Amino acid sequence: MLAVRGLPILVVYRMALRPRERVQLMLLSATTLPILVALTHISVSSGAMRPDNAAALVGAGVLSVLIFPLLAISLHRPTAEPDDSSTPASPQSA
Repeated sequence: MLAVRGLPILVVYRMALRPRERVQLMLLSATTLPILVALTHISVSSGAMRPDNAAALVGAGVLSVLIFPLLAISLHRPTAEPDDSSTPASPQSA
């Protein structure tokens, strides 16, 4: 799903977003658990897929929902400089 849903993000938004933001959007858009659950349910019901294969696909979807957003958040860096007022002042010698 990362290749199918994520790679087009890198191409479509290349002029609108910085590379780091495109990777973040790619990771967030690649989480597709509801689609996987629906497709595997239909496939198992029609006999086109074995239940153990469906379980493996749904398990991979669950992992993508857990891991991809965490990776996207870890790539985020605030653009504003931290406020210097929160750091304690250095002691001055008298």
